[in-house]
Amino acid sequence: MVSTFEKVSCSFLRYVRGTTNPPKSIYTWSRKKYGYREDLIRYWLKKYKNVSIGKYTYGWQNMSPFDMIASIGAFTSIGKNILLVPNTHNIHYVTTSPILTNPSFHIMNTMSHKERYPARSIRIGNDVWIGSNSMIFQDVTIGDGAVIGAGSIVRKDVPPYAVIINTDQILKYRFDKEICRKLLEIKWWDWEDNKIKKEIDNLYNIDKFINSLEIS
Repeated sequence: MVSTFEKVSCSFLRYVRGTTNPPKSIYTWSRKKYGYREDLIRYWLKKYKNVSIGKYTYGWQNMSPFDMIASIGAFTSIGKNILLVPNTHNIHYVTTSPILTNPSFHIMNTMSHKERYPARSIRIGNDVWIGSNSMIFQDVTIGDGAVIGAGSIVRKDVPPYAVIINTDQILKYRFDKEICRKLLEIKWWDWEDNKIKKEIDNLYNIDKFINSLEIS
């Protein structure tokens, strides 16, 4: 839990620096005090960037441009060099020129741009693993438990627990349909840390984990 002192310190740093980008000191402080939970940096991102990131998620700094991210769940692992791609060259428009999508050209209607291209439109679930050098397109939602293979191109929504390779190709699902349903019902990523520690040995075996919770 982030303390009142830390919240005030964040507010002061935000005011003095004049930017919503967190300073290096916040990263250092957050890791030193909260470990991989990163509570302080997650507080900053939610407060000043309006981006929700779950506990124990790492690698979000590897995603660019980060202002396309709306939310990332807990326990998500993100590899290096993740490119987030806006739909700025739409082949169905009269022209593929960015004059229709980039306000910097000073030709398009700014309000129209905001409606067509919301700043934060990519949502990533809990317990997701995204391999290095992947591309994720605007408006995509990646479901809980999904795996994105290294170098994949993701242009469509990804179902929970799907394993994606190449371009939008579902290789398989991590578990059978019934197990996936039960995991989505359990939502173990929402548990308090103490409960996760209590069940940690069962997390190595999916059948043992499900049976221990008596999910029918």
